[in-house]
Amino acid sequence: MRNIRHSVGRNAVNNRQDVIIVQSLLKRHGASYIDVDGICGSLTKKAIIEFQSKFYTHPDGVITPGKKTSIYLNNFTGLLTQDSSTSLAINHAERKLSSIQPWQKEGEKQKGSASEATIMPFILKL
Repeated sequence: MRNIRHSVGRNAVNNRQDVIIVQSLLKRHGASYIDVDGICGSLTKKAIIEFQSKFYTHPDGVITPGKKTSIYLNNFTGLLTQDSSTSLAINHAERKLSSIQPWQKEGEKQKGSASEATIMPFILKL
């Protein structure tokens, strides 16, 4: 994992070493059309926005150290992975839901809803 020291992208610091790091990481995430040259030109800015559009509704085109885009850009095996169409997808582990709900005792089928189950203990009988 490589970290940048200054912001990279639109109206950012764009330190040459930081831009090289961002460009190489963007290429690993599918932006094969950019060159790793340390210059934050229009193609690099476009790649940043395309990358951010996978998890932001309104990408700002800036990668800031320690912020969400920087974290996702450095993450190759966790939350984000690259699929065959070079887009990013969130990994989800398949989970089976138990047939026993939290308000039921093991092996016991009860009628009613979860809200009824949580309300019932608080009803006082007069």
